[in-house]
Amino acid sequence: MADTRPPSTRSGTRTDRDALLDLNRPNPARVFDAIHGGKDAYLIDRHVADKLIVNNTFRVAVTQARAFMLRAVEHLVGNYGITQIVELGCGYPNTPQVHDVAINQNPNARTLYLDHDPYVAAHALALMTGPNSEFATADLTDPASIAEHLATTLHISTPIAVCLSGTAEFLPDAPALVASLLQHLPDESWLVFTHTAADLHDSDIDTAVETLASAGIRYRPRDRDEVEQMLAPLLLLDPGLVTADLWRPDHNNDDECLAGFGVWPRPTVCSYAAVGKLHRR
Repeated sequence: MADTRPPSTRSGTRTDRDALLDLNRPNPARVFDAIHGGKDAYLIDRHVADKLIVNNTFRVAVTQARAFMLRAVEHLVGNYGITQIVELGCGYPNTPQVHDVAINQNPNARTLYLDHDPYVAAHALALMTGPNSEFATADLTDPASIAEHLATTLHISTPIAVCLSGTAEFLPDAPALVASLLQHLPDESWLVFTHTAADLHDSDIDTAVETLASAGIRYRPRDRDEVEQMLAPLLLLDPGLVTADLWRPDHNNDDECLAGFGVWPRPTVCSYAAVGKLHRR
């Protein structure tokens, strides 16, 4: 008989693994896949996602954060010659994927996806790997583990663009992770970063946090000062630290995206975004 169990994962505690594998509990990756319009969520996940989708502020923040990440990857590959991209906490496949955007700019660009969720791993190995992309299971709370994957998969002497978008809010100590991660990256590497804002439309964001907490999912928005401190070691590309919709927007696609939410005038997007370069000299 075929083994239908999900792939094993070494990351996190036993409690973390049990929570990810418990089909009677909402799974963070599947909940957010549903928000992005994916089809992999179960009924219990969609129940949570439906509550979050009603919250236009939160929904726009999440979807605009991903749209920013794809624009940033396109910009770095197309204009700065970056050919190595890593997405930390990639989640379930959504179209377009990071490697799709990268190879559209440079056919030689390579993407490494890292995540610790065993169900994500099963989907990613089937749908996100190919000649220009790979997936690996990694403990996202352990920068040394991340660095090991970078060293064995990519050319660590060449600049890398690391995407940390829609992920930091789930990490117990994201500031410490970012600080340690930057120490493991080669000079001239880039960080593509988003973080849900705790200080913009805070009541709506608080409601989303409470909805997730009631589902057993810890979510940690941060304010602008905290985000600025996390990005302090980097040289930020213009326009600096802004809300996700204001970072080099594609106005046609951006207006279409927001119009789909039936929101007018345009809302303040409660997600901070920046692209920063590591320059040690």
